[in-house]
Amino acid sequence: MDGFQRFAKKELRAKEEFFLKLAGKGITNEEYTHAKKVWAKFGCKTLGDYCDLYVKTDIVLLADAFENFQKVCIGKVWARSSTLLHSPQSELGRAAEKDRHRAGAFD
Repeated sequence: MDGFQRFAKKELRAKEEFFLKLAGKGITNEEYTHAKKVWAKFGCKTLGDYCDLYVKTDIVLLADAFENFQKVCIGKVWARSSTLLHSPQSELGRAAEKDRHRAGAFD
């Protein structure tokens, strides 16, 4: 996207206009067909609708991966990793966790 005016476009861009910078190539016919199916299935009216759908899907996938990380790696930790990693009171959370361990809350 090279400007906000693109979000108002009422149709999916031509296949030739899609370019994957990291891969250094365009998209395949199958990928473009899939994009058109998604556009139709979710009733996208503008490229902005399509981009919003992409972002929402990306967020849901990331949240799912984070939840799985918590289940696998965190185990029986009292405080959720999301609050410990980003909370200004993280030291307080770790202290409370140690107190709960000593009290046998995890046995």
